Order: sequence, then C-alpha cells, then structure tokens
Amino acid sequence: MRYLKRFSLILITMTFIISISSVYCDDLIYIAYFNKILYQGDTFMVYISGINPDDTVKVTSNLKARSEKFFPYKKGQLAIVGVSCTAEPGEYRYDILISREGKILREVENTIIIKEKNFKKDYITVSKEVQEKKSQENLNSDTENIAKAKANPIPQPLYEGVFIAPVDAEINTEFGAMRYVNGVRSSVHSGLDFKAKKGTPVMASNNGKVVLAMELNASGNTVILDHGLNIYTSYCHLDTISVEVGDMVQKGDIVGNVGSTGYSTGPHLHWTFSIGRQSTNPIPFMEGFAIPDF
Repeated sequence: MRYLKRFSLILITMTFIISISSVYCDDLIYIAYFNKILYQGDTFMVYISGINPDDTVKVTSNLKARSEKFFPYKKGQLAIVGVSCTAEPGEYRYDILISREGKILREVENTIIIKEKNFKKDYITVSKEVQEKKSQENLNSDTENIAKAKANPIPQPLYEGVFIAPVDAEINTEFGAMRYVNGVRSSVHSGLDFKAKKGTPVMASNNGKVVLAMELNASGNTVILDHGLNIYTSYCHLDTISVEVGDMVQKGDIVGNVGSTGYSTGPHLHWTFSIGRQSTNPIPFMEGFAIPDF
C-alpha cells in the first residue's frame, strides 16, 4: 500500500461542520472521508476520485450497523453511509478495495470513530389491539414492501439544499429515543414524531420521487420518497395520501395529511430519514449537511 500524501481540514457547509480526511494513494486516485468522527445515528460520506463508474468498490468493516451504496459521481464514485443509533461507541475499521475487471487498483485502510450520544427515553401506553399491528407477520410484510420500494435507488441527487420539517409542529419524540411500551423496554425510535392535529397537511421535505404510497401494518398510511444517492424520507400514520408511486414532488409539495393510522396512539406524524434501510439522524441534513463541491 502506498501513500504519497495525507492531509486533513475542516469544511464548513452552511451551519454544519464536516471534517475531511483525505488519503492520496497516487497522482490519479484518492479517497476522501467526510465526517469520519461522528455520533451514534449520524452519517458520513466517502468520495473516491479518479475511478470509473463501473469500477468495483468493496468495503471491509467491523461496523455492522451501517448502510452504504456507491454511485458514479463527477470524476469518481460517492457513498453516503448511514450509521445506526445502536452502534456501540468506539473505533471501527473502514477499509476500501478498488478493482477493475478483477484487478486490484488500490487498497486503503482507515478508521471511523463513533462517539456516544445521550438519547432520551420515551414512554407510551398502547392497547392490545394496537400492539397486534406489530405482530411478526405484519412486520415481515411491511419489511418486504419497503425493501421492494427501495430496491433501485436513484443514482443522482434529486434533493436541493436543506431538508425542511414536513409539518410546522412541535417535535415530541426525538430520533434515537429508547421507547418503553406499557412499561417494558421496546425499541429505538427511528425518526422524529411531530405533534400535529389530524388533517394537518404534510409536506415533502425535499425534491424526490414517490416510491411507496400505501397502507402498511405498523406505520399505517405511508409515503416514501427517494431523494437520490440512497437517501429516503418516510411519512407515516397519515390520515390520507395525496400522491401516487412514480410521482415527482418538489420540496414543500403536499404528500398527505396527519393521521393516526397503524401502530399509533393519537394523531401525529412519524417522519424518518434513512440511508437505504438504515434510519439515521435527520437533523444534520436539516441544518446543512451537504455533499462538498469537488
């Protein structure tokens, strides 16, 4: 393995600071890691310059609770990597091997550091009837429908600028909160819950394509938007759905109305931000986390 140059710097994009550490392998190929020191549930990026769109990029990592997919981007390939909020704090390997037609072009070793984040606790009381909506059979069915919707992510960014809150309302349950149901520890909260009245219009948080618009068992009436580069947002427990699969929407367009369908105890919007099928913290993308202009 040959390293000709190393450097690190800080890039400030709007209000969110992205740390950059780039390793130059030779005069033609380099790998840049963005935000490689992060908190549980956050996101980082990897950009590889000087390779072809059809070159193979293989990641070897002991960080299992993550999701990434490389896409052709400018003069190389780019991956946005989502890390689970349940990932244990610590230092993880994130090694990259680049090959072309079976021949190895470059191997690079690197590390990602995940810092502990103090998540809140959330307590709800749920009836037996509502609890049954999260039976294993129902969850398996929902998982299958969501997987189909996300099977072919759009390879270029559709979104522009920051992601906006889908409703103008108070957040009453934060991302990553440990949820207790009827006094028993249940699961980690995968998104943001907005406390809003039934019928409140729900907006697309950014430009995207509707890839799911249907009633699911747990999340009720649900809309999923593909924003490109494996970024998705989901709008759950809707009373009504205003879009259809295949529709292209712009930031601020109405996709439905707040409701209480599915596994829900009252009117609210459950909104998730995910990289592939890995739910991640949406706040950085609402504050300016963006792809640098290479």
